[in-house]
Amino acid sequence: MVKGSAASEMGLLPGDKITFIDNKEILTQEDLIQEVSSRPDEEVLFIIERNQQSFSKLWGFTFCKYRWKD
Repeated sequence: MVKGSAASEMGLLPGDKITFIDNKEILTQEDLIQEVSSRPDEEVLFIIERNQQSFSKLWGFTFCKYRWKD
């Protein structure tokens, strides 16, 4: 887990698995990226599996767009 990362800020621990985002099953890292990036500035419900138990967490992301300076 990278300190300061979105996963760290959400309280995720090594070994946690995001299984659903707003009732959409997450099977791959690409699924996760697609679901999160398609909902900028929205809160989404994550279902997370930890130690064979599931729990939910409502979380929102704010995305910044960076521009190259000439």
